Amino acid sequence: YNIHLDTRINLDERIGQMAPVLTDAERTAGPVLIGGDLNTNPLRWIGNVFPIPGSASQADGTYEYMTRRGYRSALPVGKVTHD
Repeated sequence: YNIHLDTRINLDERIGQMAPVLTDAERTAGPVLIGGDLNTNPLRWIGNVFPIPGSASQADGTYEYMTRRGYRSALPVGKVTHD
């Protein structure tokens, strides 16, 4: 699966975007690979327009959610994929 999440969303919306993919993947008999751009950032969004810096990490919440669903990351925790 290849997912590309919106940037200006909070963790609950991020999980909502991933949920249909994970539900479909759970129906697959073999191994599953989910990749893409999760667009996590250290912000909380008000109305998907105004960022509040220094909020809880979306990356941590997304990682925890995926781990609870039985997935593991190919990258070390906290590893960013940009300069």
